[in-house]
Amino acid sequence: GLATEPGDPISYAPHYILDPFKQLGGKPANVLLVPTVGDMVVSVNSEISLARAAGFIERHEIDDRYGMTVDQFLIDRQVVRGLEQYGPWTLPDGVTPALFDPDDLDNGTDDYGAPSDAPLRETRTTTSGVSGMRIPYVHPSGTHGFGGPDPALAFDINTFSIYQMARYVSTGGTVISDDPCLEDRSCDFFPTEAP
Repeated sequence: GLATEPGDPISYAPHYILDPFKQLGGKPANVLLVPTVGDMVVSVNSEISLARAAGFIERHEIDDRYGMTVDQFLIDRQVVRGLEQYGPWTLPDGVTPALFDPDDLDNGTDDYGAPSDAPLRETRTTTSGVSGMRIPYVHPSGTHGFGGPDPALAFDINTFSIYQMARYVSTGGTVISDDPCLEDRSCDFFPTEAP
């Protein structure tokens, strides 16, 4: 896709759902953005800017969960900055610097004890399906993307993220599942045996 297009991806983002291209039938595109917490390679702040431009992040209306806009929540919780060494968050030991977990996709079961609030899990329903953003918390100090499955983890965010995207694609962009069963591949909506 966008890697071969001339121009910055952010210039296309408003056309995902807010103002779909007429040349493509005027239908919203189904897009799932998956930046990882603290990614400085494909920087998390650039990915969040892309989500803003796409209309996935509310910048004007107060979200009752946080008492502020979602945009302000991501700024105040330092998710946009993505640099754990400058605080203000730590792991439960009160010493080890950590990043904030905005989506809490593991529902508090990953053994990191990352700081978190009510899960963000931004989702926009359109006439074509759903679009949104999920921000996996792979490591307290951040990481570029996620790796392959690692069943030794208390909560395998790698497997969860892979299967979350697989579910999204398999439904034609109509379902963003946050079901914990994605982590151990036990979801009944995935076949367990080859046909």
